[in-house]
Amino acid sequence: MKGSYIPICDTTTVACFEYSGHDYDGTNLESAGLSVNVLRELRTEKDCYDFGENSAPVAIENISGINFRHAVTGDAGMNQSEGGPAYRAFHQNVCFEVAAGIAEVNPGVFDPGAIKVFDSTKMDALLLEMIRTFRFIGEVADGPAWKVYNDGACGASFEYPDNDVVEKTIEPQSGFESADFACSEHFTDGGKYYAIATKPNLKDAAALNTWLASQNFPDLSSAQVVTESTSWTTYRAEPYCYIFGHDRVYILSVSDSQHRVVAPDGDRVFSHLLNTFKMP
Repeated sequence: MKGSYIPICDTTTVACFEYSGHDYDGTNLESAGLSVNVLRELRTEKDCYDFGENSAPVAIENISGINFRHAVTGDAGMNQSEGGPAYRAFHQNVCFEVAAGIAEVNPGVFDPGAIKVFDSTKMDALLLEMIRTFRFIGEVADGPAWKVYNDGACGASFEYPDNDVVEKTIEPQSGFESADFACSEHFTDGGKYYAIATKPNLKDAAALNTWLASQNFPDLSSAQVVTESTSWTTYRAEPYCYIFGHDRVYILSVSDSQHRVVAPDGDRVFSHLLNTFKMP
């Protein structure tokens, strides 16, 4: 995503569609787009459809056969603002949200004549048109039984099974450069041990490769790129997954009841952990 003080997509986002054109160059527009969010922590219809006291009145609209509640929401601070219409459906006991977001800088902070004031009319219409194409296809694969874990110190969030408990095995340290791992977390499910370890201060892929070799992890020569963006890359290096970006790597693994790291193929919990893992 483009940088904006208040992002249009966050840790609940499973798909982010961002405007990448240049029609608004020279204006106070920072970013604009559409986010598809899974709001796992909103477990009831009442909670799902509570948009907060700062939202506009809630209305109902049918999209592709599903009734969505929607309201205009937003946030502001430090001469920045972000907001737009958010549409929610409590579908198969999971709270889904499709939200339009436009992030702007207060035009008053610019010198007179330095910029044109952004006119959102066309963008509002485009994002609303996109929202109205949304539809569910098939059953919700993972259902509602997942919790969201956020760790600001280790710098990541992910989802894990409802009945499990995430524990820290290494606490965050101030002298990250002196430790192999800054911190790590794990949870146990169905007799398996799922772990996420964090190593910071790796400035590029070459530094990552050197460190992996020094710790006897499979290096990048044997790794396959799974997903890639401008900020991070996910590698599959059997039996591990590496998520690298922002000068750090997260190493995800699953071990059996004998504490042996095993390939995660077909492991539903690991797949969900990987798919919901978010870096800051």
